[in-house]
Amino acid sequence: MLLARRYSLDAISETLESRNNKQETRKQKQQKTMKPAEAYILKQSEPYRSIIMHLQMLIEVTVPDSELLFKWHLPFFYVDKRPICYINQTKGYVDLVFWNAARFTTYTEFLVTDKRKRMKSLRYKTLDEIDDVVVIEMVKQAYTFRAHKFLN
Repeated sequence: MLLARRYSLDAISETLESRNNKQETRKQKQQKTMKPAEAYILKQSEPYRSIIMHLQMLIEVTVPDSELLFKWHLPFFYVDKRPICYINQTKGYVDLVFWNAARFTTYTEFLVTDKRKRMKSLRYKTLDEIDDVVVIEMVKQAYTFRAHKFLN
């Protein structure tokens, strides 16, 4: 009787171990196929994940030929191998940072410099703060000035 119980416990243990290994393998495959920029976005806590995903959607709809890459541990949007903007979650907010914002002409009053010499950003703490019109216009300007060098 004791031998039968031991055998059944061993069998159950092996079955559970096998299932766990299969689940681990699935997770590993998903992580390997997921792009690092997407993984960065998905690992953010709320409300930052929602903010970043909303900004990502606005950028990709406005500039369909943009490419989401992971550079310097941040999600960057590139067009024609040139960066137009990146997203960074830090210190309780999300920054949508533009490379050539010094050239922008509309909605510049919404841009934050925050001790940066060249780049400027739109800063959001909640999803409700995002004005889609402003973001789309900024992304269009970033696209227009993507080939220009920095202004000092």
